[in-house]
Amino acid sequence: MGTVEILKKIAVYGAAFSVIGAAFFHHRIQANIASMDYYQMCVAEFRKHDQAVGIVGQPVGFRYLNLSRRDIILDQHQAQSVTALTIECYPLTSYLYNQIVIPLRGSKTTGNLYGYATRTDLSKGWILNKLELEVSNAKDRIVIIDDMSIDNS
Repeated sequence: MGTVEILKKIAVYGAAFSVIGAAFFHHRIQANIASMDYYQMCVAEFRKHDQAVGIVGQPVGFRYLNLSRRDIILDQHQAQSVTALTIECYPLTSYLYNQIVIPLRGSKTTGNLYGYATRTDLSKGWILNKLELEVSNAKDRIVIIDDMSIDNS
């Protein structure tokens, strides 16, 4: 009987360790993405747009990304396989492309912030080309930035 009790304890501690480890790494991945400049640019531009902030309601909280969404593109390799309909008119062979969906919650409603960014070189920063707000109680997205030109000079 002593061996069974030891095995039960090992199983319980192993499961607890696995869950805590998964939660820790999930938080680290989310914190790493939230510290990236394209994420920070999306949040900063959203906060500057009084109409968008007013629709969502103060205070605005940004939640963890759903990393299983198919419309989140965080690397060039994945971006090159995206269809032209999703990325509109970007020639992906010469530009790095990034598309991110940031869930947010305000006092009035919840929604998603869609950010589209490009850069021509890894040594240069991201340029935010388009930023849209989709709220749960409206059928159309609110355009915050719509500068589809690409210029990394």
